Amino acid sequence: MEATRTDIVGSNVQPRAIQNEAVKLTEAMTAFYEGAAIDPPFVAALTMVGAKGLTLAPHPERQSGRPLDRDPLVLPPILIENLMGDPNLHLTPSFRMFWNAFGFPFAPLD
Repeated sequence: MEATRTDIVGSNVQPRAIQNEAVKLTEAMTAFYEGAAIDPPFVAALTMVGAKGLTLAPHPERQSGRPLDRDPLVLPPILIENLMGDPNLHLTPSFRMFWNAFGFPFAPLD
């Protein structure tokens, strides 16, 4: 399954919106798989297209990073081996790589 959103990135990337949307989509897709009796493992991946040169939206609690230096930004897939637990925890490795791509050593929103 694939899902695409184009309305959560403007002139700056809104990291909280992207993380929230990724979690919601993962929850919806795993619910679909569960309802269809399709057992894990599942693969989830985050890709951003057309974002080269964008920066993370300014935030008072965060130093500025750097503009994204590639297009597309394709993060390695994450293997979801079970449906137990918080989807945010399953996606944490992708979120950290996302922040790294913008010049941050960690995800301040963890």
